[in-house]
Amino acid sequence: MSTADADAAFASYPPHYTRQPRAETWRAQRARWAAHVARCVVDARESEDVPVVAARPSPAIDVATDDVFVNEAIDRALPLAARVEIVDELVARGDARWTPGTPRTRALVYDRASRARAVDALGAFVARYDLRGRVYTTREIASELGLDETRAREVASAFADAGACVAFGDDGVKFA
Repeated sequence: MSTADADAAFASYPPHYTRQPRAETWRAQRARWAAHVARCVVDARESEDVPVVAARPSPAIDVATDDVFVNEAIDRALPLAARVEIVDELVARGDARWTPGTPRTRALVYDRASRARAVDALGAFVARYDLRGRVYTTREIASELGLDETRAREVASAFADAGACVAFGDDGVKFA
């Protein structure tokens, strides 16, 4: 069975839209939902023919209204509280970030591959222009890589974690 078939089977099974009462069962269900949501977002990005090198941020998820949590064919929708817990799971795994100013109502969901491509693109940019020792703002990084500033901050943070730069708060980096 392909991943798409497995996702379709998962989304078509009515009990998956009810938060399971046992902690262990809910933990497994929440992880499965998180994987399903992440795959749906990645599939949506791939179908929009987003350039690979641009590593644009994935679509935002509106927890209250996004149809990834709904299957109208079987008249089922996941309760709002369960949706929040699922996005919390994505955030904990590093696959999403709650959107600032929208307390747990909207999140950016992205796949690890796009994050890695963005870090690689930043590394190539630094090497191409020999930017070692130079200071750049996240706005400049965003402009160079075709990202929004939130995503550029995350890429800069990942670059800093790899020891390739030193971060100055959320505003900039000095390339090592």
